[in-house]
Amino acid sequence: MIIWLLLAIILVIFALQNVVTINVKFFFWELTDVPLPLVILLSLLLGAIAMALISWPRTFKLRRTIKSLEKKITELEESNSSQSKEIKEDHNNFGPRIEGDTNTRLFED
Repeated sequence: MIIWLLLAIILVIFALQNVVTINVKFFFWELTDVPLPLVILLSLLLGAIAMALISWPRTFKLRRTIKSLEKKITELEESNSSQSKEIKEDHNNFGPRIEGDTNTRLFED
């Protein structure tokens, strides 16, 4: 927010110091006596819009990919958790024991 405010102040200072009017020709159109800051601001705005339109499909695709990968991570973490539990249960059920004693373990966890 502060950056935008600083940029706005700089733009106002620029506009006040450059009250020059220019003629703009574009293909068959011609505009006369257009303030220079207006031309610069419109050029900047059109460039920003063009870049946003160009980058939007890629951004959308990347967001979909991120969402898909986050879902896959969640599934893998759940699978890992359940497999870890199974391994611990198997270790507890089938771990080595001292002969004749069903409650004593040879190796403690």
